[in-house]
Amino acid sequence: NLLVRGIIVPFRYKNSARTYREIWTKDGSPLIINSKKLLEKVKNALGENYVVELSMRYKNPSIEKALDNLKMAGVHKIIVFPLYPQYAASSSAAALDKVFAVLQQQRNQMSVRTISRFYDDAGYIKAMKQHIEAYWAVHGRGSKLMLSFHGIPQAGHDQGDPYPEECRHTAKLLAAA
Repeated sequence: NLLVRGIIVPFRYKNSARTYREIWTKDGSPLIINSKKLLEKVKNALGENYVVELSMRYKNPSIEKALDNLKMAGVHKIIVFPLYPQYAASSSAAALDKVFAVLQQQRNQMSVRTISRFYDDAGYIKAMKQHIEAYWAVHGRGSKLMLSFHGIPQAGHDQGDPYPEECRHTAKLLAAA
């Protein structure tokens, strides 16, 4: 926390603020806007027998509030589904850790299942393929397709984080599709 708050944030703040202004919409953060759209699609797909909540690891809507809403709705079993296709300690695990930390403070815990990754799910690969093909239909197809993934520190990979292998596997499946 000291490293992030004391060194990283102060030096990245101005550059990040400029970049965020470029992508911000009149309705606000694209991440929140698109997440809310996804939330509505999931709710519609699952129907009224399911309660679906959106939360973010950092800031709002918070994991605490989402879990409180589920509990107030009478939910006893939850599925936690971080929206990171490939598993990494810094993303999927961080989100799941926060959920479990919040639940740990409760006397009457809900039963929990998790979906920690979906990098090789046929539906995910199909959706990515459709997204790329839709882009090509509008903008034309280039001679190469470059896929870009976030990086993780080498130490994380050396300690067993599967993220790089899962990214490579996703890329192979997408190329084959």
